[in-house]
Amino acid sequence: MERIVVIDDFHRAFAPRPSVQELQKVADVTIYEEPFPSQDALVEALRGVPIVIANRERTHFTAGLSLAYLICASSRTRARTSTTWTSTRPRPTA
Repeated sequence: MERIVVIDDFHRAFAPRPSVQELQKVADVTIYEEPFPSQDALVEALRGVPIVIANRERTHFTAGLSLAYLICASSRTRARTSTTWTSTRPRPTA
């Protein structure tokens, strides 16, 4: 089962959404509602997690993370979002 982490869900908006409840049927979804106290704590929480949903466009990601997908949930990031593969894992196919 794929691991997915949602970070910075301060408003607790993700868990009650039907789409997230459906996702939880096929993936191990963890939702962090509070900010991480440090960059090291963020890196440790995301260690081994291939898919991260960032709820804030200001979250700082370092080179210490190896993600297959980084999904930005903020509408403000739409124009700036790009796909960057830092993982050595093959890209999933549909």
